[in-house]
Amino acid sequence: KEHSHNAAASLTGVPDTELSFPEIVARCCASRIPGIQREGVRAMALVAEKPELRDRLAAVSGLPEGLRAAAASRDAVSAEAAAGLLAALKLES
Repeated sequence: KEHSHNAAASLTGVPDTELSFPEIVARCCASRIPGIQREGVRAMALVAEKPELRDRLAAVSGLPEGLRAAAASRDAVSAEAAAGLLAALKLES
């Protein structure tokens, strides 16, 4: 588990920063690299499938900005999924 967390943090360029897994995934959503962004949105969607976690996810630092960046992506799949997450987590503004 720790190795996976460290690998994900490394992909987002913050290997030595103490971030929670959702914070790392939020950074993936904001990534300018399409594959990382797509997988970040996909990972966040998996976590957001559980309604009981949505309020806590909505409070994750950097998630609204990350999802907004993904919603503006040229990758239509990422953009649509991110827009859906913004709505599901009530982060639309």
